[in-house]
Amino acid sequence: MALGEEVALVFHRREPQRIAELLLEAGLGLVSVTRRERETDGPFPERAPQGFVLVRRSVVSGGCEDGGISTAN
Repeated sequence: MALGEEVALVFHRREPQRIAELLLEAGLGLVSVTRRERETDGPFPERAPQGFVLVRRSVVSGGCEDGGISTAN
């Protein structure tokens, strides 16, 4: 239930390292791959560990050297 409504969730469990490899192949730059063990305490215990992949893309034309967005015309 979410906000009083029934919801159906679909999970696709993937290895964070494999996702990172695919994103690198797609041309993104890897920043971090983190994996944490599942949370077993509390009202919503997790069934599986969690993974997080942080990537960045190159600055495109019009971007600033610090990664910001150029506001100049």
